[in-house]
Amino acid sequence: MNRACSLLLPLGAILVMSHATPAATTIELDLSTTNQVEARELGNGACSIETRGGDPYVMCKPISGTYDPDRELMLSFDYFCAKGLDFIEVFYGPPIIAGQSAQGPPVLSSEGWTSYAFSIKEKQKPGSWKGGYTLFRLDFGRRPGRVIQIGNIQLRAPTAYELKLVREREAMQRARDDLELKMQGLVTQQHGVAIEQVKATADTIVIAVNTTAAVSNRYLCEVPVYQTPVG
Repeated sequence: MNRACSLLLPLGAILVMSHATPAATTIELDLSTTNQVEARELGNGACSIETRGGDPYVMCKPISGTYDPDRELMLSFDYFCAKGLDFIEVFYGPPIIAGQSAQGPPVLSSEGWTSYAFSIKEKQKPGSWKGGYTLFRLDFGRRPGRVIQIGNIQLRAPTAYELKLVREREAMQRARDDLELKMQGLVTQQHGVAIEQVKATADTIVIAVNTTAAVSNRYLCEVPVYQTPVG
């Protein structure tokens, strides 16, 4: 018997949990194709997954129709998980292979229904997320003895808030890259100045400097550890 778990919850349940976005593709778990889990239906479109080993996963039913991978790039679902999971990983194919997957952040412990989502495009194995995938597999961390109730699994477009977070992360990364570039330049730049000797007494500190440049445009300063020497 081929048992499948449909994960599109009734309207009332969706209102209590998370809200679907207009651009969304429903993903259904196939409870007959699993590894190291005990899976059962709970009713109302939800399932219970209990991990039984270090490689727990559930295959999904092939999706029908098409979707835009540049738009429907968020994997999201509603869940109830008292102990949490170390991560969720989604594989996409066919074929289902190691190079075609994206690993999301930990599933935080929750004793009530809450929402989980991450961007496949941000977390993908480089260059692997593209159009044409119709088969998916969900891996539920690496820890046995965890129980997650899950429903409303979707590929969907990001919300306005999620897009804002992406822009903020990208801005922070650009700032870090710019700082790294400037720090590398500071280290490799030739200044024509070398500190040859530092001598400390009870009253003074004498620093001997050898320079081939004009002394007028060289100075000594202290840079606290919480500040950067580059602008």
